[in-house]
Amino acid sequence: PRFLFSRRPPLLHPFRPPRRSGSSEALTLDQAGLSSGCLLNQLLRSDADREASPSMSPTRQNLMAAMSWLVRDCQPGDSLVFYYSGHGLQQPDLDGDELDGADEGLCPVDYLTEGLIVDDDVNALIVRPLPHGVKLHAIVDTCHSGSVLDLPYSWNLNRYGYYQWEMYSRSVKGTSGGLAICFSSSRDDQTTFETTASNGQAMISPMTFSITEAVQKSVTGITYDYLLQNIHRTIGGIQVQAPGSSLRQMAQLSSSGMFDVKQEMFVL
Repeated sequence: PRFLFSRRPPLLHPFRPPRRSGSSEALTLDQAGLSSGCLLNQLLRSDADREASPSMSPTRQNLMAAMSWLVRDCQPGDSLVFYYSGHGLQQPDLDGDELDGADEGLCPVDYLTEGLIVDDDVNALIVRPLPHGVKLHAIVDTCHSGSVLDLPYSWNLNRYGYYQWEMYSRSVKGTSGGLAICFSSSRDDQTTFETTASNGQAMISPMTFSITEAVQKSVTGITYDYLLQNIHRTIGGIQVQAPGSSLRQMAQLSSSGMFDVKQEMFVL
């Protein structure tokens, strides 16, 4: 597989940056085997010395270049992974394709001057180019991330208490024949939180922790449904431990095409 990891606590930001470190999350993912066996990978981290290693800093230009690299020259049978952990924001939707009237976006370290990487950009960079036979997994651990890839289908709980695929966008922005699947840590209208409750040590996102934990403990493999429910249990358990907290976070699963979530195995 080809793996792109981006972790960025912003340097200039009007609200508190995440305290978890990119190196610890990269190590967690590597220990779980999520990035092992990668033929190609890129790591962008905002705690890198931007003067000494400017190409490793998750600026808007570097992030978009790395996302283009991720899908460049991919062939049938390729497995691509995009992992982003950092800040996300919303801004008014200008082209009318969002049901909630807002674009979701990733915050590069220079977003105050260069702007967000909005969902339309993310879709154009890593979803639309996917050819037949190529699968992309995106793990987006940030606020307002439910539809950050602008994928048309979302796995939602209906009014009867059953999960089903639902159309999530006013316009279908599909691939070029490939399949894109995204685990995002929150709905579009939610923020995310970080905690030491998951591992009792370093600050880490509950979603990242629950994914790596599920993969590490798996003997025979896990389905997408099992993984999503494990994320829900981890986040829900932490919220129960903080009574009175206003934090509410619900992880989301979206895709460019419908598949059997309960039977399909999660394989990168």
